[in-house]
This record gives sequence, structure tokens and C-alpha cells, in this order.
Amino acid sequence: MFKRKHRPVVLGLLLLICMASLLLASGCKKKAPAEEVAPVEGEEGAPTEDDGLSADDAAPAEPGSPVCARVNGEAVITQAELQAALESIVERYERVPGRSETTPSWRNLRRRRIVQNAVHDHLVQTYVNAQNITVTDEQVEEHLRNELGHVFENESLFARYLDSQQKDRDTFMEEKRQQIATRQVLSGRGDLEPTPEQIDTFYQQNRERWREGERARVSTLTIRMRPGTDDATAAAKREELEALVTRVNRGEDFAAVAIDASEGPEASRGGDMGWVVRGLRRQLAADGAEDVIFETREGRMTEPVRTSLGWQVFLVHSKRPEGVRELDEVSDIILAPLRRRQEEQLKVGLVNELRTGAEIEYIEAAWGLEDESEEAEE
Repeated sequence: MFKRKHRPVVLGLLLLICMASLLLASGCKKKAPAEEVAPVEGEEGAPTEDDGLSADDAAPAEPGSPVCARVNGEAVITQAELQAALESIVERYERVPGRSETTPSWRNLRRRRIVQNAVHDHLVQTYVNAQNITVTDEQVEEHLRNELGHVFENESLFARYLDSQQKDRDTFMEEKRQQIATRQVLSGRGDLEPTPEQIDTFYQQNRERWREGERARVSTLTIRMRPGTDDATAAAKREELEALVTRVNRGEDFAAVAIDASEGPEASRGGDMGWVVRGLRRQLAADGAEDVIFETREGRMTEPVRTSLGWQVFLVHSKRPEGVRELDEVSDIILAPLRRRQEEQLKVGLVNELRTGAEIEYIEAAWGLEDESEEAEE
């Protein structure tokens, strides 16, 4: 039993321990600030293309690792996932020649953005899932054909693409299913497609980005042939190609023939190779096909050309001289960033609404934030 004279000391120690515990707890957990909003792409503090700040990098939470954030009590992103996402961003940043080394403040900013975006994506995904939207396999496949073109149609190329993304097929397909469902929800809140005026404004503001050399819009029919094929087989393969050319000359649509019988990577797109800029497609130049294309008049097909793929003919739709590319040449390129911007703006509005009814907890002690004091002194 303690003597009376020691009781004040013991009580004082207990009081100090309690106060320290409370301070430690308050330092580890931080509620989402009321004024915080999801950043819009292109605004100050918003994620950039280099950041790679998608939900795919951060969720779901990995068990056994300290949690960095919770939404309504549910773990959203862990310390291990945050670190992996940060390392991926740093690796992509440093891959570009001439860039300076990253600093503690640079890395800390990315940590904050990764966690914030994981929380925002969790809010949106939870809301979308609650809408019970059904996305069919056919819709997913159509989306991927538009997004990846011939890569999705070719099992070997698609497998290599999945490997580069470090994802298995089922996970990848499920992510795309979620993206489609999200777009359906957002489309009910506003227009996801940019207007012609927006497209024209973007084009005019970035005209110098579109300056290129001599170019031609080209489609192709291809009959594949292995390198080193003997002369008799090569002659037979050429006859196969000439039979396709005959179908076109007799009135069949070039794109339809390509889809039906061409063996090139562009077959699923009706043989469309897009705009070929002189000097940029080295294999075309090495095969001698580039000179043939630019010597051919608009609206005409070339003679069969033996290339690294086999036998090919090229339909030259139109040609343009060196200079700034016209709007019709770059409209597809412009659409992608404008669509992302439209989608992000609608997503911002949804996130702001969802935040008001959510309990969001940021646990900064698990973020691995680095000391920035020495950096400031430098």
C-alpha cells in the first residue's frame, strides 16, 4: 500500500501518461477538412499525367499494413499501397531525361494526392455500385476495341499489354466494367462529350503542337508471309492479295474487304492506318513502302509491296503538305483529353456532394511523410 506522501506523485504521473496518449492519438488521425474538394485536372494542385494518381494504384486496402485513410470506417488505402503508388510515380518521372531529382516536398505532395484521390474514388465507386448498373461483357469488349484497337483483338498483344499493366485479365476487365458504369452515372449528371466549339478552341490554342511534315491518310490490305518464304509461296501469297484488290475494284468497300480478309494488325479497323507522316514510321521507310505511298495519287491504291509483314497494298485517301495539321487530322487526338476533362469536372461535383454525408478520416502518421526542413534551408 502506498504511503500518503507518495500519492500526489503517482497521480501526477498517471495524469501525464493520459495526456500523452491523447496527444498521440490526435496526431495520428485527422478528419477531412471541410473545405477540401476533389481537384480538377489542369488546376493548381490537381493531379497531372505524370502523377498517375488513379484508384487502380491505391485500392483495395491491403490487409496487414497500416491504414492511411478510412471512409465511413472502411479502410481505403494502406501504407504499402501508398508507397507502391509513390514509387511508380517517381519511376515514371525519373524516366524522362533531363529531369531533376525529386525532393521531400515533391514526394510529400504526391503522397497527399494519392491518398486524397483514393478517398474520392472510393466515394464515387461506392455510389456507383449502389446504383446497380449492369454492364455486359459485350459493352466491355466494345469499349476495349475503341480504346485499344487491334491490341485487344490480338490475344498475344493483349497478353503483353496486361503484363505491362501488371494485371491479370479478370482484374483488368472488372476495372473497365467499373469505369463504364461510372461513365453512365456521370452522363446522367451532364454531357461527357465536348462541343464542337470546345474542340475548335482547344485546336486554335494549341496550333503549333500540330505542326508536322508531309503526310498521307492511308489504309492497307495485308496478306502475311514469313521472312525467307520461297518464291513459289510468295507468288501464291501475292495472288491472294491481288484477289482482294480485285474485289475492291469491282465495287466492294475497301474497309469491308479489310475486315473480312486482311491479315494485318489494322484489319479490325477496316485497314485504317491513320495519318502516315513521312519519316516517322521507320519500318515503312525500310520496306520501301513510304516512297510508294507518297508517290501515289489521292484516291488510288498502290501496286502490291513486299514488306516485313508480307504483301501489302495501300489506299491513299488524301495527302497534306508539311505544315500545321488541319482540325480533321487531329480531332480524335483532341477528343481524349477533353473527354477526360469533362468527366473529371462531373466527378468533382459528385464527390463534393458525397463528402457532405461521409465520415472521412486521414491518418497522416501512416503516410511516411518526409522531413522538409533541410530542403527549406537549402
